[in-house]
Amino acid sequence: MRLISFILSLLIVNFVCAELRFAGVFGNNSILQQNYKIPVWGCAEPNTSVVVKFNNKTIRCKANEDGKWKVQFPPMKADGVSHLLILQSQFKEVVCENVKLGEVWLASGQSNMEYTIGAGVTNQEQTIKDANFPDIRFFTNRAQPSATLITDVDSKDWVICSPSTVKGFSAVAYYFAKELHNAKKIPVGVIVAARGATRIDSWISKEMLSTNPLNSEKLLELSPEKWNVKKLKSIADNRMRDSIVAYSFVGLENGVLNSNYDDSKWTKVTFPYDMSKMKFKGFWGIIWHRKPFNISTLNPDSKWQLIFSIRDMSSIIYINGKEIAKKSIVGPQKLGVKIPSSLIKVGDNILAVRMYTAWDMGDMGDEANKDCYLISDKGERINLIDGWTCSNLIEPHASPYSTYSTDPTVNFNSMISPIIPYAIKGFLWYQGEGNTSAPKQYSESMKMLIGDWRSRWNMGNLPFVYVQLANYLATSSIPKGVDNWAILRDEQSETLKKVTNTGMASAIDIGEWNNVHPKNKEDLGKRLFLVADNLAYGGCNIASGPVFSYFEKVEGQLIVNYKNADNGLKLKYGAKANGFAVAGADGLWHWTEAIINGNKVIINTSGIVNPVSVQYAWQANPETNLYNTDGFPAIPFNVKIDIK
Repeated sequence: MRLISFILSLLIVNFVCAELRFAGVFGNNSILQQNYKIPVWGCAEPNTSVVVKFNNKTIRCKANEDGKWKVQFPPMKADGVSHLLILQSQFKEVVCENVKLGEVWLASGQSNMEYTIGAGVTNQEQTIKDANFPDIRFFTNRAQPSATLITDVDSKDWVICSPSTVKGFSAVAYYFAKELHNAKKIPVGVIVAARGATRIDSWISKEMLSTNPLNSEKLLELSPEKWNVKKLKSIADNRMRDSIVAYSFVGLENGVLNSNYDDSKWTKVTFPYDMSKMKFKGFWGIIWHRKPFNISTLNPDSKWQLIFSIRDMSSIIYINGKEIAKKSIVGPQKLGVKIPSSLIKVGDNILAVRMYTAWDMGDMGDEANKDCYLISDKGERINLIDGWTCSNLIEPHASPYSTYSTDPTVNFNSMISPIIPYAIKGFLWYQGEGNTSAPKQYSESMKMLIGDWRSRWNMGNLPFVYVQLANYLATSSIPKGVDNWAILRDEQSETLKKVTNTGMASAIDIGEWNNVHPKNKEDLGKRLFLVADNLAYGGCNIASGPVFSYFEKVEGQLIVNYKNADNGLKLKYGAKANGFAVAGADGLWHWTEAIINGNKVIINTSGIVNPVSVQYAWQANPETNLYNTDGFPAIPFNVKIDIK
């Protein structure tokens, strides 16, 4: 049977390669990179001659024994003209129409790069209305992960930007392309290869990963046989979890909606609360919540509403056994649910919530929305803060989301490899959330990825522009010595020192505490363009916020000098700079008063015995107001004080 399968696979490969065609990344509406040699490749009948024509140039070549061919056109300057890219054999012709020369960028990473205009961006309606740019085109590779190298992608046309198509474009990449197109008055093509919930090593080749001995054990698990077994199990687990979420209502069958239900063994919590307070951190699946309440008197004419906030994947809300609302929006939502007057009664009542939680997204209320109450049109109010209980043991167990799509090399194999060596100007990268659980050495992984991609494209040190992670999660009221999101941002800053021709755009001020996919992608796209303009097009933009340079120390003060603040620092609000903390010799961190003076921040260290370290914006979601006068936020740091 294995022999038959092997022979069939060979027949399939030969059949595919016998078809006269361009590689899948070439199609109608393609943008080809100007001013660089232009590789063009594809398949034909093995050992046959083919002719490739473009822009009045003709190249002849011969397909090899596997039916693969490749040619390389000389550099050409963008001319604004629509060209034909033609492939001919003795008996057939294939034509890509409306092909233009311009600037091509590869946009890659995880879900924030994948996040589309149509998924919901700030000012979405106007963005879509204004998206009439026929010289901006996108090619999106959505190939599935693979433990083996994929040599081609499905053939399809590049998509021309218009109000009817832009909703499917990567939002960050679109806003970047729009800035580039408007600034340079030139066609812009973007190849998007991004997948949500992925770690960085899934985007690096096996050969590059194997240069680090620490990866050897991971790579052993990547044999196609083992990985395919894992993939099938993961798919089955995901389907089972989806079925549980959709169809399992054991709680209803067991009477959790009844006032007399015994929830004495459930976890007791007080609103607002989150996964940590429930002691369910890391849990995936269904959590039931109960809140009993008693009404002594009731106006029969009152019209009631339930007011509270919830953050989860989805939920169903019940009062006295009757469903009153469904929340299907992923993320936070403040609810004002109208309740039929017949449901509220004198005596014992019960509010119940069936919550689906994933990615630790399971909050009842938050610091900004601490209230939970019933209110009537007559002004009657019933507080529902105390006496909540919850349990994650009612419905069947659900497995966490599969990780097969983020195993080492699997996204490089399927999403990056097939588009090499399509000529590009540079790389855009938005990834890192998937590495926050183990952020140390991220800069080394970045160094490997950048070196890997550059060497395979063989176009020199192509510009590599990336996003420093946005602010996310709840703001801490006390300074932290260790925070994984802050550490990863610092590792991203370190990449600038380790790898040449790289640039970083900060998103520290445009995130959302309760949404890992912030909607303000436009400002980020503009920042990425300014960085790319400096690296790739000789621009002289201020494209970064203030960056720590060095310390000065005077009695009771620590003076932080900044780069990228030649015209001075400014505060976005308030009279003092937020987010600075100093640690003494005891290792304890203390918030400190800080004021700006030109391009310096003066920190008051009086009362802190023997300061040894200082930090700025060192948490997942720091409260910051420090900018340069060019409008860019200061870059986080955490350094030892080495002044004698």
